Order: sequence, then structure tokens, then C-alpha cells
Amino acid sequence: MSKANDVADAIKTGVTALALTGVTVTRRKIPALPAGKDPPEAVVSVSEEGDTIYLDFEGYVIVRYPCAVTLVTGSGSNLTDDTTLRDWRESVRKKVDDPATYSGVTGFHRVLSSGREPFDRSALS
Repeated sequence: MSKANDVADAIKTGVTALALTGVTVTRRKIPALPAGKDPPEAVVSVSEEGDTIYLDFEGYVIVRYPCAVTLVTGSGSNLTDDTTLRDWRESVRKKVDDPATYSGVTGFHRVLSSGREPFDRSALS
């Protein structure tokens, strides 16, 4: 199994453990609901190998795997403050940032927030 799969599984397991009311957690290449699927849903997307930093000549490297957890809801056009969605985002961010989430992933170092999307934005149309 690839390291990207290990990271995606760890994130999916962690977000599922949050037990967000009515939210299904799935893994997809792009963060979108398939036809016929109703929100809310948390979509975990992890790209294959991203940036690679070589640490020495013996093969030690740091490989980055861009990932995102997208919360898809049916009320995205509301102009009112949505405290539930804010709480969900904060809970998900804390879970993704928590090193314990990746305790079962060998060779995992840490999570860095950056803003790089792990999917092709043009596929979201």
C-alpha cells in the first residue's frame, strides 16, 4: 500500500471518530459528491507524492503528500453565520493536525498547513 493511502486512511479514521452529526466520511480523488448522494459529507482527498526534499545521499528523503478534508453541505449559500459548520471545521483541523492521528503510519513525521490543493480545481465544475 502506498504512503498516500496510509495517510488518507489515517485521516478518514480520525475524522470518522469525531462523529460529526449526520456526516459520512469518504475518500475521493476530488472533493465532490457523486450523483444521487446527499450531503453532509466529509471528503478526504490525498494527492500522490508532492514535493520531495533529499536529506542526504543515503536515500533519506522527506516526501510531502498534499491533502484536504472538504466538508460538503447543502447550505453553502446561506449568508448567516453557521456555528455548526465552524465547529466541524475546527474539529477536523485539530484532528488532521494531531500527530496521534498518524500513529499507525510508519515513517510519518508531521503535518504542515500550506494551502496547496491535492486535486485539480478544474475538475470541480
